[in-house]
Amino acid sequence: RQITMKSSSIALQWRNSTAQESPTYIVNLIDSPGHVDFTSEVSMAARLADGALVVVDVVEGVAAQTRTVLRQAWRDRVRTCLLLNKVDRLIIELELTPLEAYERLLKILEQVNAVNQQLVCEEVMARDAEATMRQGAAESAAAGEGIDLAAPELQFDLAAEEAVTYSPERGNVAFGSASHGWAFCLDGFARLIAGKMGAKPANLQRVLWGEFSFNKKTKRAQFRSPTDTKSKPMFVEFVLQQIFAVYEASYRSLNLELLTKMQSQIAGWKD
Repeated sequence: RQITMKSSSIALQWRNSTAQESPTYIVNLIDSPGHVDFTSEVSMAARLADGALVVVDVVEGVAAQTRTVLRQAWRDRVRTCLLLNKVDRLIIELELTPLEAYERLLKILEQVNAVNQQLVCEEVMARDAEATMRQGAAESAAAGEGIDLAAPELQFDLAAEEAVTYSPERGNVAFGSASHGWAFCLDGFARLIAGKMGAKPANLQRVLWGEFSFNKKTKRAQFRSPTDTKSKPMFVEFVLQQIFAVYEASYRSLNLELLTKMQSQIAGWKD
């Protein structure tokens, strides 16, 4: 089944290709199993790592092991990024439209963020209950009647919630296909198309994800109403449609002319 059963590590060299003078870094990558039967391997890897990349299958969605991995990372205070993997299966196997694929990605991202928000709430409420019992201010909580939600001491850490929220425009979410060897973040696509649109990459990155559409007359991004059926989200128009076009020209019907044209426009696409 080509699944990982034991954690393995490899040393990689990385350099920022967008910077003119960037030092080369050594990144020690630990590949840990994703199957529920090998949770102990994930726990060991989390304690050794400074950061983690949480990989979620966009076809299967958020599974029980996904919640376990997020909880382990939260418990060990490991900073994480999210990779929405197997986007190619949405195109080849499920045959979704770009808009349907976007809605599926959006739904999975909301589910993952909901798990992280739950972890933050659980810790805040547990810490408040412990402090209440220690001070003897609420005997009912100590008797097992629960936590008084009206108590003024219960304060949520907004910074902690923000830190564990995955948001593509912030750069902590990537999309890709490991089996086909490609992945990207919004900043990469923003740099590719910013020149053609006459926009700054940083500004474009902020509106490529979410309910924003592009007005071709005014050359501005504008908020897209939920009832709007004519316009498309910018992520669909400028990102997913381009990826779908590549798979259409290479998998469903071979179109060498279109592929050659695409190759000449992408600097990183080599023979």
